[in-house]
Amino acid sequence: MEKGDFVRMVNAQLRYYMHVTDPDSLTDQEWAMMLKELEWIRSEEAKANATVPNY
Repeated sequence: MEKGDFVRMVNAQLRYYMHVTDPDSLTDQEWAMMLKELEWIRSEEAKANATVPNY
């Protein structure tokens, strides 16, 4: 994955999951902090989904 693709993917996820309307307006530090929060949320979702039986 190219760097631009990663940034585009993260920005899309910030919009979808974190309701950030303009990720480009975030400072680098704000963007990185939001990315860490997003990673934590997605990790917790994955754990919760792993414990749900698949019928």
